[in-house]
Amino acid sequence: AAAYALKIPVLVSARSRVRHDGHEYSMPPDTLGQAATLHLYPNRVEIVNRHPNLPTCRHRKFPTPGVHSVASAGRTRPALSLSLSR
Repeated sequence: AAAYALKIPVLVSARSRVRHDGHEYSMPPDTLGQAATLHLYPNRVEIVNRHPNLPTCRHRKFPTPGVHSVASAGRTRPALSLSLSR
């Protein structure tokens, strides 16, 4: 049987990170300031963006507080290259 996720609303920080339970998970720069939902599974974390054109990020779950996960997808483009338009 598939595991069910505990779903937690989160916000992507200015550093392209989502923080939960002492862990930080990286997100793509395009998601800065965006609302998302953290899906907490027994062995992994998925962060689903509310905007359909933005990717879902998958990370391993870390049992020790203070351990961070930086996915290569989160480093594909520096945050400074984003253009802010209104």
